[in-house]
Amino acid sequence: MTAHAPTAITLRDLANITMEKGGHTQRDLAKAIGYSQGTISAWLSDKYPARTKKVDIAVAAWLRKQGTAVRPDDVSDTYFETRPPAA
Repeated sequence: MTAHAPTAITLRDLANITMEKGGHTQRDLAKAIGYSQGTISAWLSDKYPARTKKVDIAVAAWLRKQGTAVRPDDVSDTYFETRPPAA
């Protein structure tokens, strides 16, 4: 019998699982963390043009509020500002 390596669960996976279990929509998540639903949709499908630490941190904080355990290494260590500065 061959042992299989465990599959890594990403922050996106945790977000999808938590949303499904809690009956939350992408719109609910977006509103809770201050991003557009389009941004969350792109981020969840790994099609967001830049993987931003701000989105990761916001999602991780939301996950923790939902009771989902998030390890520090689940959050990206790369940060790119994608929002224009506030006026």
